Amino acid sequence: MDKEEIINSIKLSQTGNTEAFGRLFDYYYPEIHRYIYYRVGHQQDAEDVTASIFIKIWDKINLYDQEKASFRVWIYRVAHNHMVDFYRKKRETYELHENAMLMDPKDNPEILTNQEKKRLLEALNKLTPVQQQILQLQFFSDLSNKEIANIVDKKEGAIRAIQFRALRTLLDELKPYYEE
Repeated sequence: MDKEEIINSIKLSQTGNTEAFGRLFDYYYPEIHRYIYYRVGHQQDAEDVTASIFIKIWDKINLYDQEKASFRVWIYRVAHNHMVDFYRKKRETYELHENAMLMDPKDNPEILTNQEKKRLLEALNKLTPVQQQILQLQFFSDLSNKEIANIVDKKEGAIRAIQFRALRTLLDELKPYYEE
């Protein structure tokens, strides 16, 4: 979908046009599903949570204001808020799962050895949940710092600082394995 088609589909969706919303759903579902899958680590849970998010997007689409943020940022914000509620209700601590963040489903699954995956997962789990989420949004959802700042409700400078600290932590954690 190009930008004009997205805007037109949003406007039609805001009038209750389910066919237009279906086009938005088809376009954004894979991206939001991947984001959620990285957070929950289980395919069925990711599908259920993603479906709930799109129901929420449909219910709140009249609140979307293109002057405040792009639609992509807005739906990530809805997804982010939904995940905050999801974990609050479950009262579970956020910890990355073995399948999450180690590879994109489109990638070759043999990129990292099992030992490297284990080390990377251990290093990623040393990060705070906020650091994990910001790295995920940057590297797996390919969002800009400005978009990430809008999603997590922080300033762009804070996003850069969190990214720097997270990458520094990963480097410190992984460095002993790769020193010669």
